[in-house]
Amino acid sequence: MNRDNPEYQEYKMARDSIQLRNAYVFRSKAERISDLYSGERVEFKFWLGHQKKFISEKEWRGCIKVDVIVTVKESQREIAKLSVECAGIFLITDDSLDSAEAEERVNLQITPQLLPYARNALTAMSSIMNIPPVILPTMDIIKSIKNNR
Repeated sequence: MNRDNPEYQEYKMARDSIQLRNAYVFRSKAERISDLYSGERVEFKFWLGHQKKFISEKEWRGCIKVDVIVTVKESQREIAKLSVECAGIFLITDDSLDSAEAEERVNLQITPQLLPYARNALTAMSSIMNIPPVILPTMDIIKSIKNNR
């Protein structure tokens, strides 16, 4: 990774000036729709969204929601639907940031900081549903910053 590229520098500044506190899963849902038969292969379809809410000059509440549909690869028959919503408080630790810059840095950190909580919850739920475990892929944060400009 080229540490001189602007996306990396932007991510590093955001990471160093924001601290996640009190992260938790606040809603989860899992529904087994049909049986999975021997020899059937599954695929996962993921949707991810995030939002933020201003609390005070030094705090923002960030949330992510991840929805997953598990289908049989060949027929697209739905096997299960899972959904997880996570939240956390993002504390601004850099006193030199104006409100617009603080908001942008929080925005950059919501998904990478909360995604591990969603990943863990989805894997745990799917493992007790007698379906292949749902494991969210890792995320290239630098590429995401570049793509979302």
